[in-house]
Amino acid sequence: DARPHRDAVYSVVLADGTRVEAVALRFDLDTWLDLFMSIWQPDSPAFLSYHDRIKHGVPHWPKDRAATFPFPRAPTSREAA
Repeated sequence: DARPHRDAVYSVVLADGTRVEAVALRFDLDTWLDLFMSIWQPDSPAFLSYHDRIKHGVPHWPKDRAATFPFPRAPTSREAA
C-alpha cells in the first residue's frame, strides 16, 4: 500500500519510490524500564549506553527535524520542473 501509515510520525519517499516511516510505539515506559533494569546491571555497557536514552529520549535528534533524516528522496514536482 503506497499510502502513509495512519500512525506515522513522519514519512518520506525515497528516490526509488520506497516509503520509509517512523511509527510511534505505544508502551508502558515504567514496565519497560523495570524489565531493562532486571536484565542489565547499572555498571554494564548496555545500561550506561541506553538507560538515559530510554528514559529521556535522544537529545541530539529533535522531533521537529526527524523528517530531515538524510535519506535520498524523490524530487518534488517543483524540483523536477
